[in-house]
Amino acid sequence: MSEFEKLQLAGLQPSILVNRLNLSGKTLGLLFAKVHVLENGCWEWVGAKAHGYGKVHIRSLVPAYQPSHRLFYQLANGPLGTAVQMHHKVKDGCIGPACCN
Repeated sequence: MSEFEKLQLAGLQPSILVNRLNLSGKTLGLLFAKVHVLENGCWEWVGAKAHGYGKVHIRSLVPAYQPSHRLFYQLANGPLGTAVQMHHKVKDGCIGPACCN
């Protein structure tokens, strides 16, 4: 069972259903292959990391290197400005930098 199917069974609505960045199905599949869904609702990025944060390289995006949490947010909500800061809800049980939900 794929991670995407696990998300659907858990009743979650992953960013892949929205895809406001218009990424290809192949790219989305590769992204979700690097996501491990935890029981607390976090999506742990298990791919490349820098300083604890997931790091994704997608040539069609500017900048090409994106932190995974910002990329998944943009999939669901649309592009972010570079000045926008995002914060994990660690006090609510989030695992922090490795989470991309």
